Amino acid sequence: MHRERFNQWPARSQRRDLYVHDLGKLAAIAGVQPFFEQEALAGSKLGLAWMIAKDFDINRRYPGASGSGFPVRLGRDMVAAVGRDGLLQWLMSP
Repeated sequence: MHRERFNQWPARSQRRDLYVHDLGKLAAIAGVQPFFEQEALAGSKLGLAWMIAKDFDINRRYPGASGSGFPVRLGRDMVAAVGRDGLLQWLMSP
């Protein structure tokens, strides 16, 4: 929002590229992807959390043909990455 100078979220018809569940694409649009790549290469807690979160796939939340649900470990890792490991805190920081 800050980088694009939005005072409100734009309509889907104006910015379809923002209406995705792909954190890698959104990070690139926001200009923070290089930062996260550096953090990941450095092995920081935030960088490792990013490596988990960026691979989130919205389609995995539904059971597959085999009837398997969302992997419990993936869910735990994602919650830890966003919460304990600092992604949400970083996002909310000024």
